[in-house]
Amino acid sequence: MNYEELGLKMGLEIHQQLNTEKKLFCPCECELTNNRPDYTILRYLRPTQSELGKIDRAAFEESRRKLEYTNHTIMKLV
Repeated sequence: MNYEELGLKMGLEIHQQLNTEKKLFCPCECELTNNRPDYTILRYLRPTQSELGKIDRAAFEESRRKLEYTNHTIMKLV
């Protein structure tokens, strides 16, 4: 399958565990875990346009450094 031809675009939302009493936008309790990650994801910063059609200058400059970011992910269906 040619995903470019299909026009497929995907995004990834990454969360970080914080040891707080509650979540910022949800009354749910925080559930910290020490489980080993299911996946390790290597990614690069890629600046994108905001809703106003502008690119954040700081994100653009950081992307030029070509830094690698590693996320260790535990998959959880919600």
